[in-house]
Amino acid sequence: MVVFHLSHYGMLVLMSVLMEVMNGADTIVLPVVFRHTQQQ
Repeated sequence: MVVFHLSHYGMLVLMSVLMEVMNGADTIVLPVVFRHTQQQ
């Protein structure tokens, strides 16, 4: 039961981190990639 609880909590943390990464990609990664492609 403890292992299941930890894995479930880990999945929630992983999902929240993925959501943060996806939100950050819109504001950080895409503009940087766009500038990099514009320079070339």
